This record gives sequence, C-alpha cells and structure tokens, in this order.
Amino acid sequence: MEPVSISEKLLYTTVRIQHEDSCGTGFFFNFKTDKEEEMIPVLITNKHVLKNKKQGVVTFTVHIKNEAGEELNHTFNYDTGWIHHPIHDLCCCIVAPIHNFLIDKKINLFNVAFQEDNIWTKEKLQELSAIEDVVMIGYPNGLFDSHNNLPIIRKGITASHPVIDFKNKDAKMNLPGIGVIDMACFPGSSGSPICILNEGIYSMKSGGAYAGSRVIFIGVLFSGPLMNVEGKIVVKNIPTRAVPISQTSVMMNLGYYIKAEAILDFKQLLSETLK
Repeated sequence: MEPVSISEKLLYTTVRIQHEDSCGTGFFFNFKTDKEEEMIPVLITNKHVLKNKKQGVVTFTVHIKNEAGEELNHTFNYDTGWIHHPIHDLCCCIVAPIHNFLIDKKINLFNVAFQEDNIWTKEKLQELSAIEDVVMIGYPNGLFDSHNNLPIIRKGITASHPVIDFKNKDAKMNLPGIGVIDMACFPGSSGSPICILNEGIYSMKSGGAYAGSRVIFIGVLFSGPLMNVEGKIVVKNIPTRAVPISQTSVMMNLGYYIKAEAILDFKQLLSETLK
C-alpha cells in the first residue's frame, strides 16, 4: 500500500521493539542539522522498554523496497547504544547505520518519520481546546498485523488540556511535564507516539471550522493509572480448599504521556554523541 492520507502515513512511523522478554513501541524521528536538508534519523522509545539499559540488542522489522519497487519486510537484530533522557522515561538511538546498510544493498527503507515541525510550542498549543481527538500508534499487548507488519491504531480524546502540565509536574524545574489521554492503554503500547489527528474538517477553539488536515505530535505514552478491586478467584474441585481473596488491578482507560517537547532535548545530546 502506498500511503497517501495522514492516517495511512502514521502506520509507517513505528516499529515493534523486542528486547529480551519485553515488547514495546518505537517510532522514527528526524532532527534537523545546521546543513540544509540533512537530518539525524533516530528511533525513540521508553527506557523501561529496554529495562533502563544503555546497551543491548533490540529486534524490529522495517518496511523496505527493493530495486523493483516491491514492498518487503526486513528484520534487524540491532546491537546499539541508547541515549537516555536525563529526566524522562525516554531514550533514542541513531539509525543511520541501518540506512547505510540498506543503501549499500540498493534497498530503500520505507518509513515515515516525525519531524520537529510536528511538535508545537507552548504558545501554539494555546490554540487547542481542552477536548481534542487523538490517535495512538503502537502494539498493545504486542499485537500487530504480522502479515503486513503494521501496527494497531487506537483512538481517544485528550483528558487534560495539551498545554497544561498534569498536576503541575516538573513545572518548578521548567521541564516539559506530562499530559493525560482518555484511551485504553496496554503493555506493549509503551513508547507509542500520540497525535492530534484531523482529516477533512476540524473545529477551531473559537467555535469556527477549518477545512483541511493536520497532525500534531503531542507526546509519548509511558504509563497509566490502575485501580485495585477485590476479585474472587473461581474455586475448582481440586484443591479442596477455597483460594483466598486477592487484589486485582484493572485499567482505567487513561494513559499518561510525556510532552513531545521533551524529545527536543535529545538534539543537544545527539550533537555531543556525534562529536
């Protein structure tokens, strides 16, 4: 499938990351450099997806196109170093070696990367309303379309205003905080990009409508609140005594995301690494 619409292109922004016995979501991001049209391509995910390690092998499958233009999949076992964000549950690695490896074999990496322009400033976020439609691209519970190597799209709404740092977290340190979305979030979705997506017509904060499409990258999923409830376990014939009552955690269909602004902190760290 040749992606045309914004939502179709979002399908090619992520990869399913496997590390040891964990599974999570990673996404491609391009940082600008001082040279025009030159980018630093990276893969971003959560630290906890990699068990907070800075070195190790991760496995993921990418879309490629051969010389004949045929779309294929290629699985990498990538032994790389990860740059950890100093504060947030974020890390990134440089994927230029993968690009170069494929170029040497005359193969094109077929992916879509988020750009710095997709991240709105705090001033720009003021234009948004408290309730906006959001989508999340990822691999909940590790599920995905294994035949086409495509992720799963989840949809919800903002549960806190995108410009507000939820519970004023990190405000005293003048750091990007967190936001909340109303959406079912499961293990495996960690590291998923969250975007405000409008295709066609969308409402303005002032009450008017705008004809067009937009995608605003607002953050990266990293956790969510759980609620403890008492749940009685079914007693079988064997054993012969009742199993005691246990505490079970249930999800509240809410997710916490790290504000996308935090990703820009990697730019300086990457520059130091490349030097």
